[in-house]
Amino acid sequence: MGSASIGIQYTPIHEAAASTDAANLNNLTGNVIYDKPGGYGSAAGQVVAGSGTTANYTSGMGDNSSYTVRTSNALVLKSERMSGLMAKAMLVQGGKDSNTTTQTIDNSGWGVSLDYTWNKLFVVAAYQAFKNTTLGGGTFTQGYQGANITPGVNAWDNQQYYAATYDFGILKAYAQYVNRKVTNTADVNNYISRSAQQIGVRAPLSSKLQVFAAGGTGSINAGGNNLTPSKFNGWQLGSDYFLSKRTNLYALYGQTATSNNTMATTFGTNAATTNKNSYNASSYAIGIRHTF
Repeated sequence: MGSASIGIQYTPIHEAAASTDAANLNNLTGNVIYDKPGGYGSAAGQVVAGSGTTANYTSGMGDNSSYTVRTSNALVLKSERMSGLMAKAMLVQGGKDSNTTTQTIDNSGWGVSLDYTWNKLFVVAAYQAFKNTTLGGGTFTQGYQGANITPGVNAWDNQQYYAATYDFGILKAYAQYVNRKVTNTADVNNYISRSAQQIGVRAPLSSKLQVFAAGGTGSINAGGNNLTPSKFNGWQLGSDYFLSKRTNLYALYGQTATSNNTMATTFGTNAATTNKNSYNASSYAIGIRHTF
């Protein structure tokens, strides 16, 4: 009827994104769903490359800031596909640590996804939520890097994802939407909220050559109420040339741009900001891939 697994695992949203992304989650700048850092500069309020994910909160393009990629202590249940439908469920349970001053009293999460296949159409919806609270309060930490396996500190982390693909034969079309909001458990006016949408196509030009293109837009509020959201966009182009069934050459190019990038200095109801600025970032990659 299905399967069960336990341990450090990918989340329902990440598995849904992996099957519905025209660029195959390639870790390059320009994908607004599976986002990566971008932007150079040393001016006040400007993101500096290599400075870590904290500085990228307000750029909208962090390191997997769209959703949590994997989590520990997870029980995942997956059904078999029946009449085109397949369901997944995830339960995350964390323990208490009595050896620290700020004892963790709740570090848990859950997630669900449902996908449907009909002829050449594929649609999926996924939702996941994480919670962390500590004994005696403590500082709110967003935990916004999706590669982390913890949801931050004193935070509610709610994430949702919707996508669809359709194979026209001469090309395959993709549409994606993601939304995430991380809120301070002690102050609902203190939060980070990000949303993005992206479309893409992938097409075979011959039996050995495939090309793809994807582009999207989004916005992020990195300081809670009274803060104007930053806007961002990104796009990618790429190709795969298959030398054999398991080996291919690839070439990729991606670019992202951020406007109205507002850096928050204080959060919550009376959020304050520094100056606004805009910047672009681009990257490319070429290489050979072999699948064992």
